[in-house]
Amino acid sequence: MKIREPLIACFMLLLTPFIQARAQCTGTIESISDTLTFISNGKTAIPATFPKFDANKGTLLSVNLQALVTLTYNFSIENRTATAGNPRLRVNYEVELYSTSSFVSPVYEYRLATSPNPPSYYGPYALAGTDGVTGSGPDYYAGALPVYSTDFVFFNKTYSNTADYLGVGTVSFEYSPTTSPLLNNTPDDYAYTSSTSERIKIVLTYTYCNTNTALAENIKAFTVTKKSDEQVDTRWFTTNETPGRIYTLQKSKDGSVFTPIKDFASVADNNQTGDYQYSYKPVNETGKLYFRVKQKDADGGISYSPVRSVEIGSTVINNRSLTLYPNPTANSATLLFGTQPGNWSVDIISLPGQVIRKLQFKNAVKADLNGDRSLSSGVYFLKITDQQTQRQYTQRLIVQ
Repeated sequence: MKIREPLIACFMLLLTPFIQARAQCTGTIESISDTLTFISNGKTAIPATFPKFDANKGTLLSVNLQALVTLTYNFSIENRTATAGNPRLRVNYEVELYSTSSFVSPVYEYRLATSPNPPSYYGPYALAGTDGVTGSGPDYYAGALPVYSTDFVFFNKTYSNTADYLGVGTVSFEYSPTTSPLLNNTPDDYAYTSSTSERIKIVLTYTYCNTNTALAENIKAFTVTKKSDEQVDTRWFTTNETPGRIYTLQKSKDGSVFTPIKDFASVADNNQTGDYQYSYKPVNETGKLYFRVKQKDADGGISYSPVRSVEIGSTVINNRSLTLYPNPTANSATLLFGTQPGNWSVDIISLPGQVIRKLQFKNAVKADLNGDRSLSSGVYFLKITDQQTQRQYTQRLIVQ
């Protein structure tokens, strides 16, 4: 216990600046990652260069660096020792493999020997006496040794000291592998060949506080509805669609750090409006999940929808299916709430976003909209609220 306490205290001391910076962030905490993948012979140093963090995006809080390595050692052994008079005699060969690699970053150098404990032993391989045929037969063995299994996490470190990663230009890293074999219990006459194949993925992630967050004015009525713990339905309407715009549906477990789910290219109808829907399937997720839509315009401008949340693992489930018909309509339209009566409110919102009518329906299963023909031709959004559960739904109404 006396040994652990100083280590824990030191670890918390290193984390303190990062924790304080997150707590002081008045915007949204976001992350951007870049990945470089290299294929090598396992003997050559691999340089990796990434762009530095652009301070115009926000305040850089931390830098995470990962190196994922897949390393296979291929080899062959052929016994050239004659075993005259005893053809059943076997010679046991054992491969002793040393592998030491280093990873150098601007502020840290890391070295690691073969996992789990250096060196690694393979074999024995029992080979018969030479048969005079090269590359085959009972005197020959060829194999592949998984020195590092698929995407072995060779290096994973988060820095709160970010000075070396800020500004213009690039930041460079270097991964250097060294793999050396040694054969044990070998006779004097044998042939041995080897090669190494290696894949290295280096991932650099910047986590930053984005204080430039702006709400997207053209994203209307973004709703998130939990159908079950296995399905969350999202939907949003847009106005003033322009070519080249990308919408990214994002999720978060804490309401601060958001990760992408799916991208949607802008698609407009004749009224320059869009209707986007996506069913998200939670996997091994419980508790509150937050959702938002990121809008990126062709000129690089970024804005966001409001944040919505649902509770996964709770008993609150919304399986209502609302139906609006006819749509488009030249006269009135009917909104079906379902088969069970309930209390509902319906806001009719114009294309520019102005609420032009607020309606209340008590103990109702349906509602008649625009019965008085007061809505002029155009596109309207309906924000529909279940007064009992406060769940919200959206529909788009087109009046011709």
